[in-house]
Amino acid sequence: MLDQADIMSEIVAGQLGTWVGNVAAGSWGPENQLKYLRAHGTFNASTLIFIWSTHDISDVPRFCDELGPDFPTHKPFLATWEAISRYLPQYVPFLSGLRGKAVCPQELPEPEREILGQTAIRDLLSLATFKAAKVLVILHPELNEGGGRERELLRTAVQQERVTLIDMEGKLEPNDYLDRIHLSKQGHRKYARMIMSSLIALEKN
Repeated sequence: MLDQADIMSEIVAGQLGTWVGNVAAGSWGPENQLKYLRAHGTFNASTLIFIWSTHDISDVPRFCDELGPDFPTHKPFLATWEAISRYLPQYVPFLSGLRGKAVCPQELPEPEREILGQTAIRDLLSLATFKAAKVLVILHPELNEGGGRERELLRTAVQQERVTLIDMEGKLEPNDYLDRIHLSKQGHRKYARMIMSSLIALEKN
């Protein structure tokens, strides 16, 4: 774990003398980010920076409509029926059909996820370039990543839009990582320096 002051957004904010928002959540892919920006906007940001890894090209979330009887989505019609349908089947096996089941979509094949991921990236960057003056995309490699087909798909999707692309493959050392993907304090500083130099270059153009 790192202190808040050691992450790249805080370092960049200190050097720019302005607020730098860090909008992220565990396992967020481009489709999550697109829905977030559509719902909440860009906070009038002049610059948007996206950091993606190779696996994000196929990170297409699919959610269960119903999570099963232990995760109700509405109030029960009657307390008596709730007791009968939810709890009684645990003790009377032949009543097990009364308990609801999770209703989840089938996992999509990898090629379909990749197509949806590319579409989400293009839509997201199209929205970003409409809302902000400058858009920067950073491709963040996993430790010992060797590139491959998914990475080329990600690069292709990004390069189709009017954005600045920086690929960090080959620019990081093992001690820039805490694990296979998360950055160490040194790694965050390296990214902050790279972001600052890119922003300065964009200002000159």
